[in-house]
Amino acid sequence: MTGAVMSGWKAGSAIVLAMLEGKYNQQGVQTYLDWWRTAHIEKLDHNVFLKNLFMPVLCNDEEIDYIFSKINFVLPTVLDPYEVPENLGKALIKIVPEIQKERSELLKKITGFNDLPPEVVLKNTIRSGFNCSL
Repeated sequence: MTGAVMSGWKAGSAIVLAMLEGKYNQQGVQTYLDWWRTAHIEKLDHNVFLKNLFMPVLCNDEEIDYIFSKINFVLPTVLDPYEVPENLGKALIKIVPEIQKERSELLKKITGFNDLPPEVVLKNTIRSGFNCSL
């Protein structure tokens, strides 16, 4: 994942600079923290990003295969994982009429994702120690 490597490089560079300057604290890496906040956190609500995890929890394999079989066009290449939900959402909007016609119960299920808080859907993940709240 190029985006992860780029973020790691940026973090590593910030740490090296902080060490060279003798700033072994948050101030030493503040430029990285500021970049992360503006490039990622402020770009998309983390709850929207977490909803990417809903599909495999709320849909079975056959339903997921069906949904993705309908996306028969190329999605934009992105390096930023926070852009994935937006692009996938746009792709899903394009195939809604077809899903409505063929599998209206499935459309009802996936449109209901927005009404579910991540803490409810991902409760087993949270219970395992991976809390999704800020």
